[in-house]
Amino acid sequence: MARSVIATTLALLAAPAVAHQLHSGQLKQRSCLGADVLEQNLPKSFDSFIQKFERTYTKGSEEFAERFGLFSRRMNEIETHNCDSPHKWKAQVNTFADRSDQERDRVLGWRRNAKPRGGASHAEGGSSSRNLLRVTTEVKRSSGSFDQMKLLRELRSTNRDELPAEHNWKHLNAMQKVRDQGDCGSCWAFAAVTALSAHAQIAGREHDFSIQQIVSCTQNEHKCGGTGGCDGATAELAMEYVLQNGLTSEEKFKYEAQDTQCPSEMVDKSSSAASSLLSAFNKMRGRDIGASAMGMTGWMTLPENELKPLKSALVTMGPVAVSVAADAFWFMYSTGIMKTCNVDKPIINHAVVLVGYGIDNNNDGDAYWELQNSWGKEWGEGGFVRITRVDEKEEKHCGIDDQPEDGIACLDNLPTNVTVCGTCGVLYDSVVPSFVKQGTEVLERIGKRALHREQPVSSSSFVKGATRVLDKSASENLHASQI
Repeated sequence: MARSVIATTLALLAAPAVAHQLHSGQLKQRSCLGADVLEQNLPKSFDSFIQKFERTYTKGSEEFAERFGLFSRRMNEIETHNCDSPHKWKAQVNTFADRSDQERDRVLGWRRNAKPRGGASHAEGGSSSRNLLRVTTEVKRSSGSFDQMKLLRELRSTNRDELPAEHNWKHLNAMQKVRDQGDCGSCWAFAAVTALSAHAQIAGREHDFSIQQIVSCTQNEHKCGGTGGCDGATAELAMEYVLQNGLTSEEKFKYEAQDTQCPSEMVDKSSSAASSLLSAFNKMRGRDIGASAMGMTGWMTLPENELKPLKSALVTMGPVAVSVAADAFWFMYSTGIMKTCNVDKPIINHAVVLVGYGIDNNNDGDAYWELQNSWGKEWGEGGFVRITRVDEKEEKHCGIDDQPEDGIACLDNLPTNVTVCGTCGVLYDSVVPSFVKQGTEVLERIGKRALHREQPVSSSSFVKGATRVLDKSASENLHASQI
């Protein structure tokens, strides 16, 4: 290895003070000193890395040599980036510094979303045929669920001046609890659960939901977004599973970062919304409550590649699970506003949660989207990343994803290519759940009537009662006020 920019970084890491910073998590970014330092300092810096991130490599082994080489490569990339002054974000050493490209790609468990087979109906209009709104009363298309088109019109018709210049949901407890998906490609489940938790809190129904239940129990027979579990799926599939079956707590079913057997009582046996709700209500005694009883009334995929519905939903409803094209720079992000995504060929491959947008007055007034990732608090800005936002030009900020097989399609419905818009594809595929606010007692009344009957409630009578109540209140309760 020739003397280069990496030598400066390695010397800094090898120095006792800097090694301590690396171990304590204080080392976020480094300056370029340009000193002439021998590469013999590399082993010491790698030792510091091993200690901080609790690696168990045996010195002299083939694995140690391989990881040592990867670490050297990453350090070169990090220092080269930080020495390039035009960038408005900094890179850092993190848990991915000794990982291969294949290992890093494994945590990008996001794949192309698709309509759950036999599930939600389509809402027509706009550029997308996937504008899905799934509600608990939608047993048949004529069952009288609240007006999907009305909600879409409301989101699309919001005037730009009606939306604040900045908005953020980071104050929610769900946003403060940044978790780490580990080596499992479960970002789709993390994004879904984080959004669900946020909306539950907004509705006054705070829950700590189990991510492992979604990973282990969400069916994916058509291989939408992967083969399921740690090999990837979609936020839509996750939310549909929760809507049909409910979701237990994290305490009862802890995350293990691996595929596990789905408990028999949590297996998705539903064939329709009515059957699953009736089962939940008729068996509620002694069991975890279903999605309706916890206040969830549905979920919605927003119009594809449209700015206004996404921004309006974010402000008026809450955090949104979104797909993004996460490139190699994401794995070394530290702080600042990132602008690295390939505009011409954005490859959608990761799921995160859109929590807000704003303007950085300390960074030339640059506009940004703020996203919560699932790579732990050690990554990025406490688990969050800011990416550049061009706002009204987002819909024209488009490219072609010509590798849908890499993560954006169901295997039995594989498109040749898709158009992806927004910074890092943020407008492309966005999913938001809906909850009835605490105090409306919409579904509780129905559930209590069902529980006090000696005989199970019939499908027709349940749907009739639920439809009357939900048609009156669901739409108006979707727009939650900020806590």
